[in-house]
Amino acid sequence: MFNQMIRIEQQKLTRRAMFWVELGLMAAVILMVILFTFFVKQMLDSGVSESGAFRVEGMDGAQAQALLTWPMSFLQILSVAGSWGSFLLIVLSGALTAQEYGWRSFQLWLSRGVPRWSVMVAKFTAVTLAAVLLVGTAVLLGGLLTGILSAVYLPEIPFTAVNWGYLALSVLAVTYSLLPYAALAMLLAVASRSTALTIGGGLAFVTLVEPLAMQLLPMLGDGGAALVRYFPAAVAQVANNHFITQIVNDTASASATTTGPMMPIAAVLLLGVYTVAALGTAVALFQRQELGG
Repeated sequence: MFNQMIRIEQQKLTRRAMFWVELGLMAAVILMVILFTFFVKQMLDSGVSESGAFRVEGMDGAQAQALLTWPMSFLQILSVAGSWGSFLLIVLSGALTAQEYGWRSFQLWLSRGVPRWSVMVAKFTAVTLAAVLLVGTAVLLGGLLTGILSAVYLPEIPFTAVNWGYLALSVLAVTYSLLPYAALAMLLAVASRSTALTIGGGLAFVTLVEPLAMQLLPMLGDGGAALVRYFPAAVAQVANNHFITQIVNDTASASATTTGPMMPIAAVLLLGVYTVAALGTAVALFQRQELGG
C-alpha cells in the first residue's frame, strides 16, 4: 500500500504544471548566472571594469573564467542551486500539501483505508524526488554550458580535473540540505490548511527570519554567535562545503576544505534531525485533524 502511495504521489507531482514551471525557473536562474558571469568576463577582457552605471569589483578576468569553466563552475552552480532550491521547494511542498485540503483529496484516501501517516510520508517522498530533479537540472544544464565554455577558453575540456564521484555526492548533499525546508513547508500546510499562509510563512522564514536572525544574533556575544551556527542555512553550508570543495580534483584545493566548530558528520545528522522533527510534527498533527464536513 505504501509503495503504491509513493507511485501515485510521484505521478501527481509530475502532472502538476507547478513542478515543470519550477524546473524551468531553476534552469533559467542557472542560465542567467552563467550569462551574467560571461558578460562580466567580456567586460574585463576588453579592459573595461566600469561602463555607465555598471562597475566590476572584486573579480578579475582569471576569476571570471574559472567560474565559467570546469571544475570551479560546478561550485558556483551547486551554490546557486542550494540557494534557489530552498525557495522553490517551500513553494512546491507547501502547495502540494495545502491544496489537498481544498480538493478534499485527503478525505478520499482516508475513506479508502489508507493510513494517515503513509499519505504524508508518501507526499514527502515525492517532494524529495522533486528536490533531486531540481538540483540535478541545475548541475546538468550548468555543466553542459560551462563544458562548452571550457572547450572555448581552455586547451581541452578538463575531465580529469573534476572529481565526478564527489560531484554526484554534492548533488545528493545539496538535495539533502533542502529537505528541512520542504518538511517545514509541509508542517505549515498541515497546521494552517492554507496555501497562501504556507507559502508566505515558509518564504518569510527563508528570506527574512533566518537571515535576519543570523545577522543580529552575533551582536549578543558568543552565545548568539554560537546559536547562529545551528540555523538550517548555516548547518547546510557546513555539510555541503565538505562535499562541494572536493569536486576540484586537486590536492591543494581539496585540503583547503573549511573546518569550523561543527564537524560535517554532525551537520549531516543535525539536518536529519530538523527534517524528521518537522515531518514528524506534521504527521502527528495530521493524525489528529478533523477532516470531515
